[in-house]
Amino acid sequence: MPSRFVNRFLPKFFIAALWLLSVQLPRHLIPSLSAMPLFTGSSQFKVEQSSLIDSSIHIYNVSSSTFLSTFKENSAQLLTLVDRFLGDTSFAKLETASLPQAMHDTSARHPPRCFPGTREKHLRSIAMWGRGEGRNRHKRVLWMQGPSGVGKSAVAQTWVDEMKTKFAAAFFFSRVNHWNHPDKFFPTIAYQLAIKYPSFRRAVCASIAYDPFIFQKSIKAQCEQLLIKPLGEMDSTNVMA
Repeated sequence: MPSRFVNRFLPKFFIAALWLLSVQLPRHLIPSLSAMPLFTGSSQFKVEQSSLIDSSIHIYNVSSSTFLSTFKENSAQLLTLVDRFLGDTSFAKLETASLPQAMHDTSARHPPRCFPGTREKHLRSIAMWGRGEGRNRHKRVLWMQGPSGVGKSAVAQTWVDEMKTKFAAAFFFSRVNHWNHPDKFFPTIAYQLAIKYPSFRRAVCASIAYDPFIFQKSIKAQCEQLLIKPLGEMDSTNVMA
């Protein structure tokens, strides 16, 4: 367990664990203030410059097996709550750091699309690359270039719309709308992966919980912590788990 996590959360964990333990102890083992005999039945009295000592001190003995079983049970519950809290907090930070306007289905822009029957050669070539087919199947990156206004965004948007469930994430840069911040790229990609794949969400939230300032770090560090590392920790047998 990282030392930063221990220093930050472990003291609170033990305090909460002890509180849960006290809640779960049998009521007859917990002293009640109303049961204290001090001034029982007394009324209309006045005490000045005096020291009061209540001798009604009780020592309660709880067997070690009862204590350990109760502690283990509540520790498991507490760890579940802590894990859920850290996950929700980390995902909220990821959501804040992302740029929803750059996603493919945003309502903040009018996504351009190809007219039916046009750009079919380009769309077919991109689809084959996405399926791992054709002469470019071994290429990790597909670069589409051309002068401004020739329809690159329309081709990309149309391909994303047609693939839908088969693509993982998208980021549409826009210089006009100032949606070209590099520090928003990896959080936005990670957010889209997190809402699609629960195993990736757990991994990326754990990474954010370990380093909450990842969004203020370099692009290289964000790529490593928000994308590469969580992808490596996903359940390869069932990415939907």
